[in-house]
Amino acid sequence: MTKPDYGKLGSIGVATPQANPTVEPEFQALAPAGVGLYVTRLTSRAKSSRRRLTGYLRQIKRAVESFDTMPLDAFAFACTGQSYLLGRQKEADLIASAGAAYPILTASMAVETAFKKMKVRKIALVTPYPDWLTDAAVRFWHDGGFKVVAINQISLSSDDTRNIYQLSAQVVQRHLKNLDVAEADAVLITGTGLPSLELIPKLKKRTGLPVLSSNACLAAACFDLVGK
Repeated sequence: MTKPDYGKLGSIGVATPQANPTVEPEFQALAPAGVGLYVTRLTSRAKSSRRRLTGYLRQIKRAVESFDTMPLDAFAFACTGQSYLLGRQKEADLIASAGAAYPILTASMAVETAFKKMKVRKIALVTPYPDWLTDAAVRFWHDGGFKVVAINQISLSSDDTRNIYQLSAQVVQRHLKNLDVAEADAVLITGTGLPSLELIPKLKKRTGLPVLSSNACLAAACFDLVGK
């Protein structure tokens, strides 16, 4: 088979929430040379953030079908909040229903895999979420056998999770002056809409701990599958 002009090493499909401005730039910054990134948007007219988030994963079959016959090595579902709200089993059922011929990875799946490889059990959570979604995130990680020992929550002006997209790394850093990591094995910056690549090395230097983010873990997990 003749290799394509682009994505000669492999191709990754990415599904991202409709207004998310962060996933594509961070994936592109992290992508190895020769890996193609191809994005589809998850859309919703729901006014409720909870309904939007849970509705995104219910679009998984349509998102997969939007790539038609494009050969992909992996598919990144770049939304973390839906995992927290739906839980692991419902997420797995919906992914299986998509009938994809390639692996589908969610951000939470990639983070959990990274935690297990690094033997992380205790998490300092950096969250830009409103209270109801932060609570869901804590339950999700506790249900997976992890312990959230500190919550560093960045306040939003409303319950609309799309306000996360207005946060910059500089603003987030100011909110984390009193970052509590005393009991943690690692820091997790959760949420694919939160800019994380600038924060990761700074927080790692400050804390001396591994620092992970939704996008960094998801991108790395997908790139590991290229060519396999």
